Amino acid sequence: MVRRSIGLAAYVLLLLIIAGDADAQTPAPSEAARIAPADSAANVAADAPRGGWLYVLPVIAYSPETKFVFGASAGRYHRFSDDPEARPTTFSPLALVTTNSQIILGMFTDAWWSEDRWHLANNLGYSKFPTQFYGVGDDTPSDAEEDYTPRTAYFELESTRNVIGALYLGGLLDARYTRMSDFEAGGALEDGTILGSDGGALWGFGATASWDSRDAVFFPTRGWYNRLAVARYLDVLGGDYVYTLTEASLARYVSLGGGRVLAASVSGEFIAGGAAPFYELNRLGLRGYFEERYLDNHVIRGQLEFRTPIWGPLGGAVFGGAGEMASTLDRLRLDETRPVVGFGLRYNVGGEETANIRLDYGWGDGDSGFYITFGEAF
Repeated sequence: MVRRSIGLAAYVLLLLIIAGDADAQTPAPSEAARIAPADSAANVAADAPRGGWLYVLPVIAYSPETKFVFGASAGRYHRFSDDPEARPTTFSPLALVTTNSQIILGMFTDAWWSEDRWHLANNLGYSKFPTQFYGVGDDTPSDAEEDYTPRTAYFELESTRNVIGALYLGGLLDARYTRMSDFEAGGALEDGTILGSDGGALWGFGATASWDSRDAVFFPTRGWYNRLAVARYLDVLGGDYVYTLTEASLARYVSLGGGRVLAASVSGEFIAGGAAPFYELNRLGLRGYFEERYLDNHVIRGQLEFRTPIWGPLGGAVFGGAGEMASTLDRLRLDETRPVVGFGLRYNVGGEETANIRLDYGWGDGDSGFYITFGEAF
């Protein structure tokens, strides 16, 4: 449904609006791994012109999956209202390459109209993403690693309407086509025994609901952000796989005074009603683990993070968490969790509206990772 491509697009959207803040002194959205109404340009530019403005910016990031990321993106902002408090519509093309020979091209659109009651977000793009496969399950051996390269064209769309208070309801579409290549000789993917080793098309249709009572989108200090999304993938229009994906998350932010915040999150993704290709299976999703290391139908995870200012624009964080994966729901008994602990530094580039460059290092069970990106992890 809403995968890596959306996270990259939202990351670039954040970067662009931060740059705009230098002139407009306005807040920007947090990094999101998913499209969500409150994670869009929710609080941008009270004094932005109706005609909008344009930015072209470099991009740099780092993660265990990509190593260094370099590229460029642009941002075009436009208001569909004369109301200076209305949320602007954003158009953001991007082009990224990584030192792992990965390529990501995309166009992200985030539109608001009718006094911000309606919201539409979509991502259109292409990625070539050489990576590794270790097998399916939560106990695959580390020496089972084999290389492969998926090439994916995708179109993701979500439209929501504000119903009451901070509640948004809507629908979504996820369409993508993946072609596989560069299999490791003698591996499980080359012999075709793994579902999805031939690639194929996906057509998903679903519904979303979200509730956002955070006091800020960049760096919340109090409130809730909760989201539920359900998509059914069907064998229509040439679709090759049939299954249902459910994503649920709860996040709570508690102010401890003096800029210190305790943030907690519980989230999970669940695949049922069919079988998904291996490259669309759920990930453990914790800092400190290679993203492709564990793949399975179901995952549940919890994270706790303490965030504190250190000096001037510099801040710090310590975090911990655990997650468990399983092929069936009855095996999610939370008795074989994989833990993670870590710490990080934050540098505020948003001025009065806290918006951080994040440097984190996490240690997992037999794995670890270093990350440089924008916005908080949740």
